[in-house]
Amino acid sequence: MRVHEHLLSRGDLSLADRQRAQHALALDYLKAGLLDHAEAALLKLEDTPFEGQARLALLANYERSRDWTHAALIAQKLEHSNQGSFRGRLAHYLCEQAAAFITHQELEQARFLLQEAIKTAPAAARPRIDLARLLASQGKTEDAYHELEEALASSPAAIPLMAGPLAEFAVACGRSHDALELLKTNYELFPSLDVLDAIVALEATVEGPSPTARDWYVRHLEREPSLVAAAKWIAGEKLEHEQFHPQVQRALDHAVKPLTRYRCAACGFEAKQHFWQCPGCQAWDSYPARRVEEL
Repeated sequence: MRVHEHLLSRGDLSLADRQRAQHALALDYLKAGLLDHAEAALLKLEDTPFEGQARLALLANYERSRDWTHAALIAQKLEHSNQGSFRGRLAHYLCEQAAAFITHQELEQARFLLQEAIKTAPAAARPRIDLARLLASQGKTEDAYHELEEALASSPAAIPLMAGPLAEFAVACGRSHDALELLKTNYELFPSLDVLDAIVALEATVEGPSPTARDWYVRHLEREPSLVAAAKWIAGEKLEHEQFHPQVQRALDHAVKPLTRYRCAACGFEAKQHFWQCPGCQAWDSYPARRVEEL
């Protein structure tokens, strides 16, 4: 930093070398974790040959400090300068801002931002999922169910993330039969453990508690080997030596725990919950919607 600061203080430095030194100094600040200094240094690179690199670094800087408003402004500039599509990130930034409004019970502002996120990235799953949860929290379960129907149509690969809430909202608004048929259809196209659980839960709601509902786990095992499905099926079965069932079940449940996690495709970071941005490498949309066992 001292070397580059000294270079910038010289009066005989050419414009090109001054810009190069300014860029190098900004990177120095970033590496040192001096984010405020880095921001100021990067902003000085507007209208220079380093503008594109500076904007990307600024974007990472604002994401790191969770300054979603400024991150959105930089992403819009990058989008307009044809440096790739940043619509997906813009949608995430709007969702993050909406989450902050929800925390402070400013629900109308949150709803507006989520609707803007849907317009920004119509094929993205997160805005509709977040909006559905917001609507459900306000008692608008019919609207929430409709949002997830739309999300299934635009983002079918994300169905494992929607199956549980879809079943929950369907029961609340009296659409259990519709949801069950929808999930069965989607399961044939995208079989997953989360969709399987939602189907079993809905069948129990529609047809009443029945051991046949759990036959879905056996059908899943016929399609692909799954220790998770096997453990869930055995949990409701009567074994020949039933007195040993609790010990066997504990061992199975312990064995399947790592298999039910989510894993970042970029860095391999594993977590119990699904993240839209990896806590490890900060990559967006790097977590598949499927569990580790299904990858």
